[in-house]
Amino acid sequence: MVDSRGKHAESAGRLPSDAFQNDGARRGFHRLHFEPGLESEFRVYYDAVNRGQARVVFLFGAMILLVFSLHNLHAYAPPLNHMAFFVQGVVLAPILALAWLGSYVERLRLAVLSLACLSAVTVGLFSLYAQAYRQGEPFPYEGMLLLLMVGYFAVGLRFPQALAFGVLLVLTFVLSEIAWSPEQGRLPRHVLYLISANVIGAIGAYSHEYSRRHEFLAARQLRSEANRDGLTGLHNRRYLDEQFPRLWAQAQRERRRIAVAFFDVDYFKAYNDAKGHLAGDDCLRALARALAAQAQRPLDIAVRYGGEEFLLVWFDLDPAEVLVDIAERARQRVAALGLPHEASPVGDFVSVSCGAAATVPTAGQDPMAFLERADAALYEAKRRGRNQTVAVPHFVAPEEVMYSQPEIVET
Repeated sequence: MVDSRGKHAESAGRLPSDAFQNDGARRGFHRLHFEPGLESEFRVYYDAVNRGQARVVFLFGAMILLVFSLHNLHAYAPPLNHMAFFVQGVVLAPILALAWLGSYVERLRLAVLSLACLSAVTVGLFSLYAQAYRQGEPFPYEGMLLLLMVGYFAVGLRFPQALAFGVLLVLTFVLSEIAWSPEQGRLPRHVLYLISANVIGAIGAYSHEYSRRHEFLAARQLRSEANRDGLTGLHNRRYLDEQFPRLWAQAQRERRRIAVAFFDVDYFKAYNDAKGHLAGDDCLRALARALAAQAQRPLDIAVRYGGEEFLLVWFDLDPAEVLVDIAERARQRVAALGLPHEASPVGDFVSVSCGAAATVPTAGQDPMAFLERADAALYEAKRRGRNQTVAVPHFVAPEEVMYSQPEIVET
């Protein structure tokens, strides 16, 4: 394949495999952790699907805290009532309101917002408990149960994060009861309730994340099937139409060279007529494997463009002149398959014609014009007798198409 310096290395020739079908996608599934690349993709997905719900919880929580602050202002004697009003209404409610606003900023991770809010509410509640114990007034611990349920189910924390928060909350509560409460007799009952809530919350949170991971893999599988050619397993035109403009824009931003090569099977209709369509399908699969092996870096693309036509895309190809060698190497790899083609006027075996082009995109260039130039190079290769490569390594701008001098490599 082509490395970051534009050099070509041989690879195993495997077609891209879908992550859902790959054992690597399921490895660690029960431990709620995929392989690194897939895990990163899942976390983005998990953040996105939970953000709306967490947003509602932040806003509703701010309103509930305001209500409690007004209620506690009249329910307790000074200074606990004033402290409760200040902590709940002046400090915590605005924090949750800010988290609600922050949830609309996509670059802010939801887990960070959620943990910050839960931590703030926890600190605020324990400060009120401490003051209540000093005054000898009972302060309801049920707020801890509510906080546990929110942490496990409502604000988009993954299972390990929610479990760690729940355990720390219970431990903090136990230590505070031992330190502050004069009535130690009620501690076992409260701890039992909190531990039970933790167990229930942990089971539910695990099941929830497990289901989300399954949904993620299923959705990923459907997207992959929609973007792949059913016969060869290569990406299809739909995928190319979605990804090539993005790849072009990235190459323009980073001033990287992008290269494409069209491959057309020589006299494939004659091959089908002579050997039958099933043999033709087998031929296309074999060619797909051979060509896909030449574009295996993360940003490279191998596409079945249509019928017996294929397209390879290489990102960051440098220097430009290496395009000729890479495109020709791919063509020769097809020839090396040695698939008999007695009906071909250009040889005894299946061959392909290739047209290639490379450029560093600029603001004045049209990606479609660039693809058309590579397609024109393919037709030039066919006009010159097929089974050869015509390459334009220095395509610059649309107006220069007529004057570009292609390099021609013949067998």
